[in-house]
Amino acid sequence: EGLWDEEKSQFRIGSLPQPKAAVGGGEEIALKDYFSHNWRTKVHLQMKDAVAQSEKYFNEKALLGIELHDMLSKIRYADELNQFQEHELFEEAAKTTQTLADYFTKEWQVQTEVPILLPTGDFKRIDRINTKADRGALIDYKTGSPRNSDQRQMQGYMSVIQQIKERPVEGLLLYLENQEIVKVEI
Repeated sequence: EGLWDEEKSQFRIGSLPQPKAAVGGGEEIALKDYFSHNWRTKVHLQMKDAVAQSEKYFNEKALLGIELHDMLSKIRYADELNQFQEHELFEEAAKTTQTLADYFTKEWQVQTEVPILLPTGDFKRIDRINTKADRGALIDYKTGSPRNSDQRQMQGYMSVIQQIKERPVEGLLLYLENQEIVKVEI
């Protein structure tokens, strides 16, 4: 038995139940500022397994970069590198874990390929988030030459993650071709 409100042109029947509290180890996080956007203007097709796609669309260098990136997403700690000993990009992955040796230790809690929705409404994936009790580190692997947009992207990641984790966060861009590390400041 519902009620019609002529003034609001609204029909009301009952009320929604209160949401149930999450059970388990879930952690509730509130951001200070967050903007909403029309999702239809932000939907993009993302090719998850670009390595399997035709070389018509991806040159060989890009394919190798994508494959190395995928490999690194499966290595949280240095001792996990050995699972790729037979892989053609093993040496490249080994160089990366050596360059970032301080971030491939078990003193960090590590997450890879972390999805993030930026305040602009853009959906991105952070390659690697390392967390300790007193600080965090964001690492983004890059192919090609350094660009200013790389640093702006990392600054956006850092801003959001600092709010979520409530601790200082450092940002590192690692250019895979020459193993150059660029530290990013907010």
